[in-house]
Amino acid sequence: QQQEEEEEEQDGEEEDETEEDEGNDKPSAVRTSEVLEKSTRAEPTPEEVKLQLLETCLLGAIRMVETLEAHMPLLIQQLGSKNNSDIQESVALFVTMHQFNIRSAQDGMRKMLVLIWSKEPSIKECVIEAYRTLYFSNHLSSQQISMNLVNLCKRMSLADLTSLEELVTECSRLDIFPSSVHKHLWHTFGTDRAVAMADRRSALNLLTMMASTDVSIISQPQSLALLTKVGLGCAELSGPVSAGQTVEDMQTVETDNDGRKKRGAAKKNKKQNKNVDDEEEEVDVQTKISSNEITAECSPKRDWLMVRDACLAIQKVSMSKGNRNGYVTFIEKAVAILLSGYGTAETSWYGAAEQVINTIFVLSVDPEPTCTQLVRALCSKVFPAEEEAEDQVESELSSRQRSRFLSQLFFVVGQV
Repeated sequence: QQQEEEEEEQDGEEEDETEEDEGNDKPSAVRTSEVLEKSTRAEPTPEEVKLQLLETCLLGAIRMVETLEAHMPLLIQQLGSKNNSDIQESVALFVTMHQFNIRSAQDGMRKMLVLIWSKEPSIKECVIEAYRTLYFSNHLSSQQISMNLVNLCKRMSLADLTSLEELVTECSRLDIFPSSVHKHLWHTFGTDRAVAMADRRSALNLLTMMASTDVSIISQPQSLALLTKVGLGCAELSGPVSAGQTVEDMQTVETDNDGRKKRGAAKKNKKQNKNVDDEEEEVDVQTKISSNEITAECSPKRDWLMVRDACLAIQKVSMSKGNRNGYVTFIEKAVAILLSGYGTAETSWYGAAEQVINTIFVLSVDPEPTCTQLVRALCSKVFPAEEEAEDQVESELSSRQRSRFLSQLFFVVGQV
């Protein structure tokens, strides 16, 4: 046994010697690199440890965001749960996601807005608090709050605007908005600087929503003047469009045809002689319209959506409050601008015409004379007077223009 053990030891020593000989045969550079790798692997630097931890954290955050976005439809479904705690937890999750700028959170915030109509006071308070945290928190300035509201309103669809109006009305009733927010919104609406018309319309819509609880926001003389000046202006100018032109200026149409001018002057004289009895009537709004002063050429700069929103805003005001002369001026200029766009191809003219007519009936003591003059002026363009040759009128209007005239005329008659 001792001999066997001695033989095994001799064999082991021979194997160690052969391994050492093979290691000595390797280049020195390879041995050095192996030693360095072993040393680096064994002892990482503190900076490398921080980078590895940061990488692990970021990869985990990315996986979490991807998981949330993949399950967003399920989270939105939780907003319709019968359990109030599920709804509140979903709302809190959407608020947190929005604070971390996760794009899919916008869908949840939009779906959440419908809950403002909930009959549960806790759900309604939860929604108000969520939007207050994100868009009009106390630590934000009035200018930041107004800009957040404008950007929020600008992204809303027509269906969402109804819920947004209820939210703004509730917040106004709770005095959440500072009074200076109204000033910043008016500044955005009527500033002389280059502001997008979408921002101006959004600011006007927000002021209209806030006026549901405080009519003085719009009924002030300065507000009415600005609403008339900018709301009935044009779109492609950098500053607020001056709508301070008189009704006669809006009714005047430049033309190169002297014959048409003479006929227009003759028809004016006839109307003045025929309508002596009408002047004796007490009418709150007297818009004098001439049939030849209506043209099919509408300025492409006219923003009919702004005209519509301006009429919606002024409808919030009652005739018993504010400056009555401001209402009369607004109605006169709104009717004149509506007639100046008669025959336009823009479909937004119909929405503006609807709200102009509604404004006449809401603010006028006796709206029938104004509507009668409006319909007569529209008819005079499609159905000429006896002294004018029908073939000449047909030559001036193409079939497509005549169709637009008839369509708009029937629309106005239907609204009246």
